[in-house]
Amino acid sequence: MARRYVIVGASLAGATAAITLCEESPNGAVTLIGAEPEPPYERPPLSKGYLRGDVPFEKALVRPSAFYTEHRIQTIFGMRATRIDASARFVELEDHRRVSFDALLITTGGRNRRVSILGGDLEGIHSLRTVQDADRIRAEMTAGRRA
Repeated sequence: MARRYVIVGASLAGATAAITLCEESPNGAVTLIGAEPEPPYERPPLSKGYLRGDVPFEKALVRPSAFYTEHRIQTIFGMRATRIDASARFVELEDHRRVSFDALLITTGGRNRRVSILGGDLEGIHSLRTVQDADRIRAEMTAGRRA
């Protein structure tokens, strides 16, 4: 029976781990789970070329979407993992599906710190971590507006 690898966190680290597992364990079954609907992407371009509108989002992708299918990496994007049962060896998703594993890797990364200053929760204060955050900021960036 093929070894079942599950990676929770479709980040640069998660995608790199999935790619490495496919290369080093060609008979293994790899599942990559991510809360964001997009395939794994690098975050630094979001605050640079992508935010300015100079670089398309596709350039930030770790690999094109088709890569994962071509390399037999099962992807579950746009779905949060809500529970891990290490004894029964499964990850439960927010839609109550269970994904069984023999080995589990968690690559969820960090979260932005919220500023705890007066006015930090006002409208127009943005945090930048995801492509959706960058899209919201870009929507407000118009010529002549002040930042």
